[in-house]
Amino acid sequence: MITIVSQPADFTPIESGVVYVVESDYSGDFLIKIINNTTGEVVGSKAVVASIRAAVDIAPYITAITAAEPAQQGVFSLAPAPAEEYYIEVTTDEESEVSEVVRVSNNRRVPKLGSVQSIFGLSRKISYGEDDELRFTAANNSTIVARITTDRGEVVELECYAPYGVAVLHIATAQLDYRTSRFEVEFYADDVLMQSVEYAVVPRYEGAVRVAWLSEEGTVERHTFRQTLSKSVATQRDTLFTNRQGEHIVRCRSAKRIALRSHPLTEAETDALATILSAPKVWIESLQMAVARPLDVEAVTYSFGKLARVDLTLEYGEEEVVL
Repeated sequence: MITIVSQPADFTPIESGVVYVVESDYSGDFLIKIINNTTGEVVGSKAVVASIRAAVDIAPYITAITAAEPAQQGVFSLAPAPAEEYYIEVTTDEESEVSEVVRVSNNRRVPKLGSVQSIFGLSRKISYGEDDELRFTAANNSTIVARITTDRGEVVELECYAPYGVAVLHIATAQLDYRTSRFEVEFYADDVLMQSVEYAVVPRYEGAVRVAWLSEEGTVERHTFRQTLSKSVATQRDTLFTNRQGEHIVRCRSAKRIALRSHPLTEAETDALATILSAPKVWIESLQMAVARPLDVEAVTYSFGKLARVDLTLEYGEEEVVL
């Protein structure tokens, strides 16, 4: 008899491994197929020979689900996040068994249903003209509604059907009245209010730079650094030496560097921003999202430990010329 003794929970992070474990009452050969529950496609298979126990991690076969990236649409939108359902079919010479279905997405931590996934709190600041993104997870086959209400009386309501319960809201403040000083985002799942996020609209300082990064939650987070401390260009030249002609430059690399400083922060905000250094992807928001590489993050604590700031140095716009 074949028994599936353990299977992954819904929304197990792909990076952690999405593992099924199978046992049999007798030693034999297993053929394990990984199947997309929506399309019926066999995305991979694994053979185990002369064993009573087999484990299969389906994560390497889930190539269609890519990591989250920031959108720069300039308009409000609500759309399902990348997600799929999979199961395994185990076959021996005498019988076969099918597992339960598991939902997977591009989260990096197990989400709490009916809530916004973020490293920041539910009270936030944003400047007029800036964008933001909120990821919300509900039950399977939910109709998710995002309602944005401003202190100027504007209401923006967006709706989408989320077959796997995950949706991403893109917020574009440029579409709101420029006099807006506060707005609230409410998330509903099947007409039930699940969670709300409040935004205060604050002035944007000259020289401010908005940075986006892929957080430990698997969400794209954004923060505006108030002050630009410096800008520079770093250059590296590769040279070739020959006996007759001496030194020749054969390749030249250059990259822009920018040093940023935040406004005074709470301890929780400081901890959240410090994750930029370990983020797998970082972007600088401009006319286009520019991929950046963090070189240094320093958190400076103020007197009495009440407020802090974060200094961040990023390198971006790398160019290479081969001569």
